[in-house]
Amino acid sequence: MLILTVLPLLLPEVSAPAPLLPVPTPAQLRWQRMERYAFVHFGPNTFTDREWGEGNEDPKNFAPSALDAGQWARALKESGFGGLILTAKHHDGFCLWPSRHTTHDIAASPWRDGKGDLVQEVSQACREAGIAFGVYLSPWDRHEPSYGDSPRYNEHYVAQLTELLSGYGPLFEVWWDGACGEGPNGKRQEYDWPRFRKLVRELQPQAVIFSDVGPDVRWVGNERGFAGETCWSMQSPGDRTPGIGAPPTSELNEGLRDGVQWIPAECDVSIRPGWFHHTREDERVKSVAELLEIYYASIGRNGNLLLNIPADRRGLFHENDVARLKEFDAALKQIFAHDLIRAAQSSLLVTASGMRGNVARFGPLQLFDGDPSTYWALDDGQKTGHVTLSFEEPVRADQLVLCEPIELGQRVARFRVEVEQSGVWKELVRGTTIGAKRILRFPPQEIAALRVHIEDARGTLLLSSLELYLAPDSVYPLVHGSGNGAPLPALQLLRAPDPGLRVRAFEVQLEKLAGASALAADAHVAESVVTRIDLAPLTRAEQAALVFDGYLEVPKTGRFQFTLASDDGSRLFLDEVLVIDNDGLHGAEPRQGSIALEQGWHRVRLEYFQAGGAKQLALRWAGPGLGLFGAEIAPERLFH
Repeated sequence: MLILTVLPLLLPEVSAPAPLLPVPTPAQLRWQRMERYAFVHFGPNTFTDREWGEGNEDPKNFAPSALDAGQWARALKESGFGGLILTAKHHDGFCLWPSRHTTHDIAASPWRDGKGDLVQEVSQACREAGIAFGVYLSPWDRHEPSYGDSPRYNEHYVAQLTELLSGYGPLFEVWWDGACGEGPNGKRQEYDWPRFRKLVRELQPQAVIFSDVGPDVRWVGNERGFAGETCWSMQSPGDRTPGIGAPPTSELNEGLRDGVQWIPAECDVSIRPGWFHHTREDERVKSVAELLEIYYASIGRNGNLLLNIPADRRGLFHENDVARLKEFDAALKQIFAHDLIRAAQSSLLVTASGMRGNVARFGPLQLFDGDPSTYWALDDGQKTGHVTLSFEEPVRADQLVLCEPIELGQRVARFRVEVEQSGVWKELVRGTTIGAKRILRFPPQEIAALRVHIEDARGTLLLSSLELYLAPDSVYPLVHGSGNGAPLPALQLLRAPDPGLRVRAFEVQLEKLAGASALAADAHVAESVVTRIDLAPLTRAEQAALVFDGYLEVPKTGRFQFTLASDDGSRLFLDEVLVIDNDGLHGAEPRQGSIALEQGWHRVRLEYFQAGGAKQLALRWAGPGLGLFGAEIAPERLFH
């Protein structure tokens, strides 16, 4: 990050910007900086081969043969995970500690001759390994007879929650879902959420509380581990409750720009298809490529990653899971090992607009040091601006990391990144929110200069870090799909849960698209997301243009033929390759082009202009998996 105190003789004394509310608590900041930690689902379901127990399982089924909580904690620590959340009680009501308030617990099992306490063993193993410990206590209890008699069961739940909060040392997170099914008596429960939260605050004041509505951490709205491309750390939960009273999925996924509480997103996903261990899934552990996509779509979009690693019937993490965790961590370490900005800081020229102080060529002092207390700030009230980094020698890169000093609030709402190549500036990538961390990927390329242009922000603009990386050849197939700069999967920019293309409208007079500087990224007059390619986003009948950007899902590897019809000019790009050039006035005849594409997601860009109002724009394709005659591109295959 650009440190204001680096050159004290050049920089006048300036005051720090005021926080932009809401802001995170110290506990939320500690949680955010942990970035990734693990869920461990383990219990009767492990031995009955189920995902949801019914509450009538025999405790004698719980009989791990070689349980070693130390193996869990060490595997996580060695793989870069900062914590572990244990399913102390799942929906079946079986407690992994000897509870004084039920007989449906570990004391009734043959494990450790009925004298064991798995919560204690896991908490101790976490302390010894140097990682944090948290618990999940399901509110739904399919065994407890009082469930459904709301006052009685709430007393029961508080008693069990008290045991966990007071008997196992510091907790970093208390995890709640809103599960509220029928109990043994056929009744549903009304949970006393305010009382539950108050108890956590009293007994574990340093813990964050997770649920659909926080109050500290929110569910991201899916179990794929994907935050929205737009991801605010704010919500306005009001009197909403977890479960059926939760906010809409889109709000969970994206947060609210004007939310009144700081409730950042946690992205939960299992390393396997299921949450509990099933032998049939031992060969279905997610690949490193899949885990990287999840990483970029969670931590890389201002969320935290909660990755589930289920213990098997031995009471161990399976060898395949452990191996994959280590491979995943090794790939991340390779990708983010060498910050090109830090490496070039002795010769890096930094210029900026509206900065609090002067900007000059920096010497050997560190420009970006990871210290969250220092940051680049614009003048008070200035919400747009840019910072440009010019390299003495061009660098080859494929990833950019941006961070905001979130202890002062989340601010950035829209930005674009441009690069200079051979003296020409071009848009590389654009995005919306940044937050604690935003990672943007692009095909590997030489960069002489890089400019981050903030187009919209909630308040005075602050940035705490810019980092630039090139993934080594050994992980190119994982990051880019192949070692030759092939296209990125669309998961990077997925607007879950809705498909769509970003379309920008221009009011310009053109006779050709090629070389049309009027279509610069900052010259458009309107922008939206659409679910199909058509002319509806045009803002006027004549002398206008549209540019569609997004990703296209290819169903099967092979050669695909595209047909583009327009009046006037149009051009189609796939992975920055010009596939159809129908440029110029009155392109009445449909033009065709073909390209070989691998199964998966590919970058698509469609440019169109009209001069005289004879509107026409149609795109069809044919190829493997699309039938004999092909089709229009279906909306579900298009993503921004």
